[in-house]
Amino acid sequence: MRIMLVDDEKLSIVQMRMLLEKIEGIEIAGTYMDAIEAIQAVKELRPDVVFLDISMPVMNGLQAGVHIQNELPDIEIVFVTAYDSYAIQAFELNALDYLLKPVHHERLQKTIGRLRTRIQSAPSSAGQAKEGEQRICFFQNIRIQQPGREPELIKWRTNKAQELFAYLFHYRNQIVRKDSLLELLWSGIEEKKASQQLYTTIYQTRRTLKEISGEEIQIQNARLTEGYKLYWGNVAADVSEWEEKLGALAPLHASGIQGYEQVLADYEGGYLADYDYAWAQAEQDRLRRLWIAHAIKLSDYYMAEGAWEDAIRIQLHMQRVDPLVEESYFNLMKLYYDIQHPTGMEEQYRSLAAILEQELDAVPSEEVTKWYHAHRA
Repeated sequence: MRIMLVDDEKLSIVQMRMLLEKIEGIEIAGTYMDAIEAIQAVKELRPDVVFLDISMPVMNGLQAGVHIQNELPDIEIVFVTAYDSYAIQAFELNALDYLLKPVHHERLQKTIGRLRTRIQSAPSSAGQAKEGEQRICFFQNIRIQQPGREPELIKWRTNKAQELFAYLFHYRNQIVRKDSLLELLWSGIEEKKASQQLYTTIYQTRRTLKEISGEEIQIQNARLTEGYKLYWGNVAADVSEWEEKLGALAPLHASGIQGYEQVLADYEGGYLADYDYAWAQAEQDRLRRLWIAHAIKLSDYYMAEGAWEDAIRIQLHMQRVDPLVEESYFNLMKLYYDIQHPTGMEEQYRSLAAILEQELDAVPSEEVTKWYHAHRA
């Protein structure tokens, strides 16, 4: 594992280097006392990880972290600082960890362990398909993921073709009647004209599916009824895989924590969330509830273990993926209160109030508001 160190204090760099060099498999790719120089060097050195001090002159570590992620989107960042007031901003930048000075060997070992797990599991995560496996993604939007490549949006010939495919996938274990498709996609249009448009759209969708999957995904005519069924061959679907992984998890224990973390990360956004498909709402809500319950379970585990940094990270991850999860803001308010961080508690309440007003023209629930006023300083 190649690590770059960035800190404006030479003594801090020396101490961190000594701690890291005691750990097997670590290579120091470079050390920098200036954030701008580090940004310029990171693309050439291509380290796996950057340890960034936050309090630096000219450009602080939080700002530098944004630039570094722009240069190398897959790089891992660990923030190091003497002050815990930056924790919220650090985790919002999707940093893997946040270390308080003075850094202790045991705490650093834990961070390195998490880094190794993250780096080793990256090729088979939701962000990159396994070798030889093709996947269709339905979290957030519909994408095709070819082996070893990142997901790409599918180029449908029309929006009707896209929704037709999504609807057939949604009911992939059933025959979808022709009249159901006509009502869904061409409601109010004269039946003969609507039927002709349906046949044209079926033809267009079949051509697109053949282009992206060969014969693996097909729209088949139902023999005994006037309808269609989606044949799904040797192609993975991210939503199906995700729910299978969730259901296969063993009871939560330290030895299986990475599996829980991976299921949390594999949920990339709501089911078909980018499209205004009313028929998908119930399934979208069901999967969302499963994910929220999973995230809260993981956060509660970290809290019970006294790993408040990990609990904060989980809750902030929830907010990045789904900013309207009120439970996350409330859980963080209570968490910050427990660890005597009133500023964090205040920020969470204000963030919740702002997002609810902006997105839903609503206010925090009575339960949250009463608790907040009862516990604020």
